[in-house]
Amino acid sequence: MAAVLTFNTPAPAVSALRGQAGYHPLVVTTGRIAFDDSYPTGGESVDLSNVLKHVLGVAFMGAKSGYLFEADLTAGAAAVKVLVRTPVNVQAVHTHAATTKVMRAFYSGGDVKGGADTNSPNADLASEPTNGHAVAAFATVAGGTWACGAITHPDRPRNVCVTVYNDSGGPLNLFEGVMAFLVTGTYHGAAQTETVSITSTAGNKAVATTKYRVQYGVKAFSTVTSITLNNVPADGLKIGAGPGTHFGLPLDLATPAEADVLDFAVTAVRKAVTGCVDTANNTVNVEAIADAADFEVTYLAAAYVSAVATGGAIAAAVAAEVADTTNLSTLAVGFVAWGLPPV
Repeated sequence: MAAVLTFNTPAPAVSALRGQAGYHPLVVTTGRIAFDDSYPTGGESVDLSNVLKHVLGVAFMGAKSGYLFEADLTAGAAAVKVLVRTPVNVQAVHTHAATTKVMRAFYSGGDVKGGADTNSPNADLASEPTNGHAVAAFATVAGGTWACGAITHPDRPRNVCVTVYNDSGGPLNLFEGVMAFLVTGTYHGAAQTETVSITSTAGNKAVATTKYRVQYGVKAFSTVTSITLNNVPADGLKIGAGPGTHFGLPLDLATPAEADVLDFAVTAVRKAVTGCVDTANNTVNVEAIADAADFEVTYLAAAYVSAVATGGAIAAAVAAEVADTTNLSTLAVGFVAWGLPPV
């Protein structure tokens, strides 16, 4: 069984100018080739001699059903072989290598809330640290339980302190052992948790009236969603939470290393970098600040990742002829052929 050739256009009439010197008529015809159930290696033979004496070119109507078509005109005259191919190795496997780029970053904030970062878990403080309960309002221990007061998120990503206050009129005791406050929230959109602990002994657990105990964490929180406590102190003590002075940087430190922080200033006063950088938590401690303070930090940051592709070149042979005797009986393709008409 052979491929079936159908013409869409009849053999065209040749102009009466054929016999004139220098006249070479060009005939264009269209048709359709329906393949059979046993494709021969080297292509299906197609005879266009009833419309063309000599075929100059054949174009196919694009790919069909995933197959590509090619006309072999090497036999000359009206003999044409149509080769059928399938795509192979269009693109070789390639890989992506992630490369971190380093850039100089500038982080600043204006009119931030004041804060301190001085821990005093075992000795009474005469006054509350600046904004010591601005993140979580004071809530009183009652009936052996404590629930966190109303929460206000930090104005900038920064660490959080736990503040214990006694205004009962007499001394009250902290839990003898470890009071672990679990702070839950987010940092730059990712979940963040930290346990801030106050450890007391029989000798230092008593908090005098009108006095405070304070413990700061080290992780920066963009938001705080809850604070819970495992071991509750004496009824009457008030517990709240406030912001610290460890400000979380928007981008990760490049190395990370303290040397990545080039300089920083608080309200136009330059500060020493040494000892103020926490590379594990990506923070800079601007130290004690008052309300409405401004700060600025210049540092080297791991800014972004560049994915560099290697390999993946287009293969030299992008298609291969279908195997001999392949059944292509469901395949048909349109064509346009042009050449010289029969004599």
